[in-house]
Amino acid sequence: MVTCIFVVACLFLATISSCVALDYTVGDSDGWGLGVDLPTWKAGKGFLVGDNLVFKYVLGHTLAEVNADDYTLCTAGSSNSTYNSGYTVIPLTTPGEHFFICTVTNHCAAGMKLRIIVWESATTSPPGTSLPTPPGGSTATTPPGTSLPTPPAGGSTVPQIVYSDAPVTPLSYGVLALLFLLL
Repeated sequence: MVTCIFVVACLFLATISSCVALDYTVGDSDGWGLGVDLPTWKAGKGFLVGDNLVFKYVLGHTLAEVNADDYTLCTAGSSNSTYNSGYTVIPLTTPGEHFFICTVTNHCAAGMKLRIIVWESATTSPPGTSLPTPPGGSTATTPPGTSLPTPPAGGSTVPQIVYSDAPVTPLSYGVLALLFLLL
């Protein structure tokens, strides 16, 4: 009886933890600025629809969400909005690739740009995107002529969801399955 209650409680907690939207402060305490190592910051993070990107930056910088071509060229031609308030929250409402740049002259070229991949959920992949195997084991289809992004650090091909800068791995699901089998 106690084991059944424990397993039900674990399943309940796992369900709740997988439904919580997360706020990611871009660049952590360094914020959105020149000299911030954004590729290292985003490594291992699993961005999901419903999460938010929080951009904190000093006045004089800007933020624009752009398309892939404008990201590569460091232009804001495709941007619907450019923000310059010093604090901007971008809700991640659609799966796929998202691109952000600073539109101040030469800032994007100096590395003030961010490309992320947003997943629909922890078990599905964004449409039209080449992705590593997501949590839960479903496999994304790779369109011809495309390549997979670099897997997260540590050799794992499963993105991790990060809360308060502490990674949470899919290992808990394996532990829950093992507990269930032990019943």
